[in-house]
Amino acid sequence: MHFHPEDMDDHTAMLAILSATGRPVPLATTAVLLRGLGRYEALAGWSTAGPYRNLGHSFYEIVSGEAAIAVDGRWQPLRPGCLYAIPGHRQVQRRTSGFVHLHADFNLGSFTDDLHLGRLDRALEFTLATAGPWSHALHCACPLGITGLAAQPATALALEGTLLGVISAMRKAAGPGPPPPPRDGPVAAALSFLDRHYMHMPALAETARAAGRSPAHLHACFTAAIGRTPAAYALDRRMGEAHQLLTATALSVALVAQRCGYADPLHFSRVVRQYFGRSPSKLRAG
Repeated sequence: MHFHPEDMDDHTAMLAILSATGRPVPLATTAVLLRGLGRYEALAGWSTAGPYRNLGHSFYEIVSGEAAIAVDGRWQPLRPGCLYAIPGHRQVQRRTSGFVHLHADFNLGSFTDDLHLGRLDRALEFTLATAGPWSHALHCACPLGITGLAAQPATALALEGTLLGVISAMRKAAGPGPPPPPRDGPVAAALSFLDRHYMHMPALAETARAAGRSPAHLHACFTAAIGRTPAAYALDRRMGEAHQLLTATALSVALVAQRCGYADPLHFSRVVRQYFGRSPSKLRAG
């Protein structure tokens, strides 16, 4: 699902998204990228190893059973009859007992916008009384899965509207985000360079040369504008690519390592374990 406000001209009517309370919600996002959709059943009690880093955001409806989730070590119960927005870019752990839930997993097309949602330090809870339309959209979309959703445009549009409403609630709860990345100047040049070369983790000096600044000056202005150091930004992008290849393809770990710029699969596995809290094989299995 993609929503591109920049493609609209003065004669395009913008879709008004209503919140769960019925009030209009102003939205600004370059895209909503749906990563997973369906119904999940864990009939026996289990607990995820971890905590591990969760790159994608999730929207759950708890159908039955008992469960709890920890975001950065802070445990919350997940109650039947409630819906939850769970932030990505956080360390999470789950415990369940006879747990059944509907889920939509997503990211934003803008990486800096996506990181802003990750400032949330907890799962947001919504009741069916206030989020009934969102629940209806999930119940219609989840049986289709991502593949079937493409053939049902009305259901896809309803789910997109739901996720945009969820994103708006997450943004509000996360607090003010960093200002939009500059469109010109050294930070913009550094972002452009890193977005092209993050697979090879360029040194700060190399990025600074591309931006026309000294390493110390670029490090300071980049971190202030983006909320990440250049190295952390590049690693986030690289691990995001690794996560996508491990969870959405059947490529071998060695081939994923190669595509992500790692000559040594063992080194790649160590970096993935350190970043996500799980090995590549367990990340894929999970």
